[in-house]
Amino acid sequence: MNIEFWLTANRIRIHGLLLAVCLWTIYAADMSAPGLLDRNGLVKGTDFLHFYTLGSLARQGRGDLLYDMRAQTEMTRQILPNAPESLYVPLYGPQVSLFFAPFSPLPYSWALAAWLSANVLIFAFSCYAVWRARPALHENRWTILILAIAFPGFFHLLAWGQTSGLALLCFTVAYLALQRDRRFLAGLAIGSLIFKPQLGVAAAVVFVCAREWKVIAGALAAGSVQLAAAWANYGTEVMRTYCRSLRHIGDVLPLLEPRLYQTHSLRSFWSMLLPWPHLAFALYLVSALGALVLEFSGRPSERRRWWRSAK
Repeated sequence: MNIEFWLTANRIRIHGLLLAVCLWTIYAADMSAPGLLDRNGLVKGTDFLHFYTLGSLARQGRGDLLYDMRAQTEMTRQILPNAPESLYVPLYGPQVSLFFAPFSPLPYSWALAAWLSANVLIFAFSCYAVWRARPALHENRWTILILAIAFPGFFHLLAWGQTSGLALLCFTVAYLALQRDRRFLAGLAIGSLIFKPQLGVAAAVVFVCAREWKVIAGALAAGSVQLAAAWANYGTEVMRTYCRSLRHIGDVLPLLEPRLYQTHSLRSFWSMLLPWPHLAFALYLVSALGALVLEFSGRPSERRRWWRSAK
């Protein structure tokens, strides 16, 4: 069957509507439970509880507890006494706690509502900005709106109260800046991903290989400002603890990704395929480097056309 004949715009809209109705009906039913626990017995905005705790530590000036998992577990019990025991691995940079400090004076329910509302606005802005920047998409605005609402990533962003909305904003600003040939600004946006540095690694490799020094300078500047703000607020010892936590991240990977089948990456692929962790990690590195080599060695004319269109 010719997929172009079958996959019409009308069918895409219908499938998008069906997916949106299913996802958001489930979300509404799950969140309709009274109190701060959903119908599965989990804290509403599960991941946000960790950020709310970090913000509370920042407001109390307890930088010494930012990487103390046991102390944070006790604090979450004080915040939500009826909640099930939640274990969060403290690996975010100390600047993240400063970002969430303004949320901490609010009751948890109000802080969560504010955070989810901010993420809805970020997602809406990002979708609209990219749509407006690409004239070819203008005639399909209703289809794109439906697909944006039905996007599972948006659903999970709100269901779990994640920080991926901030990462989306960084990438959106970088894309728009490249379109306008404002490379330093694009670098500032990419460098702002230092709060979750694994998201910027691939972009860093691309820009270094492309020798986009203005982008790299902007990224270094943005990352340095964030870390400097944390250093100035908490001091050297907290930054040392943060660095030690990053060095030992391999020891806590099972806690970070308890369900590998829900992730989409080369590392999770090799980890599920092979029972030997060191071999799986080595093959992950080889395959990731191979993908980068293929990208930068093959079809250079197409890559140059894409780069010009992105800028």
